Amino acid sequence: MRKTLAVALALAVTTATGTSFAADGSVTGHFRAEGKDGTLSFVRAAKGKRPYSDDPAVYLAFTEKDASGAKDLKDDTIVFSHKYGTAITLDIFKNSDGKYEVDDSAFHHSGSEKAGGSASGLLQIKDVSEAGGMISGEVYTNPGADLFGAKVEIDLKFKAPLPK
Repeated sequence: MRKTLAVALALAVTTATGTSFAADGSVTGHFRAEGKDGTLSFVRAAKGKRPYSDDPAVYLAFTEKDASGAKDLKDDTIVFSHKYGTAITLDIFKNSDGKYEVDDSAFHHSGSEKAGGSASGLLQIKDVSEAGGMISGEVYTNPGADLFGAKVEIDLKFKAPLPK
């Protein structure tokens, strides 16, 4: 009886944990600077406003270390604090055609002193969709991208819960 109860309890905990993690964000792909790979294991999303208007925006933060305890997804909190290792933050918005574009972005690559700072126009985004309380898509750089003298290659596919 105890063994059956222990197995049932272990199965319930495993199932609950699996459900919890399934709702968390996922990120795959790479962030290379000067040929060095940076690790990005976590992604978070938040709703907000564009920096220079009241238009709606979505903030995304890709981090090496878990940033779930961060109070916000601003570049000062995530990227420039260096608390979360290699990191990328960006905000995206829907243009007049209803397609998402990247507004602002900031970077920190733990393996490169050059690959850090804020940049506009470096990141592109495609295949963005919102469904079931999740946002997903792909963030990338065009070939030959340069971030303050560092050659960077970014290609990240993500899926993250979108708070209401």
